Amino acid sequence: MAPNVSGLLLLICAAAASSRAELCKSDESPMINGPDGVANSQLTASSNIFNSNFESYESRLTGSMGWCWDTINGDPDPWLQVDFEYSKPIIAIDTLGHSDVNVGAWVASYEISYSQDGSQWTWYKNNGNVKVFNGNTDSGTFVRNNFNPPIVARFLKFHPLAYTQYPVLRWELYTCNTMTPVACQCSETSPIFAGLDDGGSKRVVVAFDAIGSTPGHDPQSSQYSHDDKSWRSEWSSSERFLTATFPVPLCITGIQSWGDPNTGGYVTSYDILSSPLNTDDALRYKTSHDGNTDSRNGVFHHLIPLWLNSMTIKPKNYSTFPDWRWELYGCQRQSDEWKFNFMGSCWYQYQHAPSYTN
Repeated sequence: MAPNVSGLLLLICAAAASSRAELCKSDESPMINGPDGVANSQLTASSNIFNSNFESYESRLTGSMGWCWDTINGDPDPWLQVDFEYSKPIIAIDTLGHSDVNVGAWVASYEISYSQDGSQWTWYKNNGNVKVFNGNTDSGTFVRNNFNPPIVARFLKFHPLAYTQYPVLRWELYTCNTMTPVACQCSETSPIFAGLDDGGSKRVVVAFDAIGSTPGHDPQSSQYSHDDKSWRSEWSSSERFLTATFPVPLCITGIQSWGDPNTGGYVTSYDILSSPLNTDDALRYKTSHDGNTDSRNGVFHHLIPLWLNSMTIKPKNYSTFPDWRWELYGCQRQSDEWKFNFMGSCWYQYQHAPSYTN
């Protein structure tokens, strides 16, 4: 049974919330520009006006002019999107107008949506309503808006609303690297994929997703008890990710990996990128591990027990084929009434029970 941690988490929340602003002022990181920024190909848009000076990648703060959607031919749903390739916490946004202040063009208001998979989108809301953010009042003055609670997502879309002259945008998004993950403990541990339950017949359903999969070796087959196949990362891809996303926060205490005895392939080393509850740098909580030495026998590693929202595996080295099967071990909270969200600003809300299936 997982411990009752509500009192502890509330104390941690109060301390984290009181110190967050100071910490992130000195330790926030840009997500679009800078050494850890995105490539031009990760910035896309519904349209752009005139010429290449207004392409999506010109939306960087260092862009020659900025991004501007096609107001001449019309665009019924203009948006600018960034793909971070895996989920990250996003704590704030800065906006600017046209790089030439004499042009006098900027976005005065906008909305934000975000997604984990690029298909299902969620609007950023305030008190149940889609939040309309105040934008710029001139071209050259930074306007900062904070996301409280932070967004944790792979994709983010900027939806311009009102504008002056032309809807020209330059922007930056920020993450924060200072929050401490919430530790946990399990009095009893169970395999997560094979059927973690609440003592009855209900099983937690884990969602699997991957970047760089080989046909016939899909993410679901990575589960040790699922079938006689495995997940195989794409050989030519340098970005190999397999993510298990949990419907409720789970206390994860261990991981075991196997190769594929049918093919003889196995992963010899890998990184784990975890998404703890109380951190502003969710998928950058990274640990490195030795993998398997053959395709049949499992290799187990104890992990620092943390309440996690998801876990991502990044295979590094392999033998014959990069074939991967795994199991996670841990426990879940016994209460199905409270869902705690400690993503950056450390907030919580009362919700209905999460989804389960028999």
